[in-house]
Amino acid sequence: MLKILVIEDDELIRETLLQLLESHSYRVIVAQNGRVGVQMALSEIPDLILCDVQMPEQDGYEVLRTLRQNSLAATIPFIFLTAQGGKTDFRRGMELGADDYLTKPFTKAELLGAIASRLSKRQTITQPLTVALQQAEARLKDLANDSTITNAVSPEKLALEALLRRALAQGEFQVYYQPQVDIATGQIIGAEALVRWQNPERGIISPSEFIPLAEETGLIIPLGEWVLLSACAQTASWLAAGFSPFKISVNLSARQLSDPELKARIVQILETTGLDPANLELEMTESAVVENATVAGTTLNELKA
Repeated sequence: MLKILVIEDDELIRETLLQLLESHSYRVIVAQNGRVGVQMALSEIPDLILCDVQMPEQDGYEVLRTLRQNSLAATIPFIFLTAQGGKTDFRRGMELGADDYLTKPFTKAELLGAIASRLSKRQTITQPLTVALQQAEARLKDLANDSTITNAVSPEKLALEALLRRALAQGEFQVYYQPQVDIATGQIIGAEALVRWQNPERGIISPSEFIPLAEETGLIIPLGEWVLLSACAQTASWLAAGFSPFKISVNLSARQLSDPELKARIVQILETTGLDPANLELEMTESAVVENATVAGTTLNELKA
């Protein structure tokens, strides 16, 4: 049974949500303020969180910020329940990594639809990553006894690679969104998807440290696919909620450009998430293109087609 945490200071709304969700076969736990909500989220690790924005002790933004910095709770789908539907509020939540917004008053159908959508998209995102990791681990076992390989790699690098594989398996990565705002109108005209790694032992690990290793080991393929799928799913959700169309920018690495399945992966992700290709912008560094000039040219032509 899927578990949902409701963080809401209004007792009537809290009890109403409890009864509604339990009647639809969800296991529901509740918290009356943000501080208790954070404690319950970290102890219970729910499948989804519904959280009010304006609350005593810790507001919804602080709850989300705290959870996104914790490796165990960072990837839990998070839906804001708010009476404030302005662009400023949306932009603030977007920067923190909110998955969806429901503006009060909302209907039963809107609530259940948002919950089902976020849970479904989470499964869609994690399933291909799990398969890719299983395949990568199987290949690694073939190399485990090759002393010429293991002796050539430093212990520090091997340790970081082990952490990297565990991070992919346990969902320690997060996607943050850096909005691009039209200063004159305050309207969001674009956003860039940025991957971050919060390791429980080492804290925040810089992309400059783990991205090159992911490239070298081939783990950039499942990691990059997860980032792209997450970004497209989140953008499609925001656009479906009625926000003005904007482009989401996602970086492609040199290793991804060399992947013959790249175009098929992108097409599948767009079809799965329902995002219009016009709302996706793929960015490639100059070094990535130069390093794989021939392949990059072919890939770029295929993507344009």
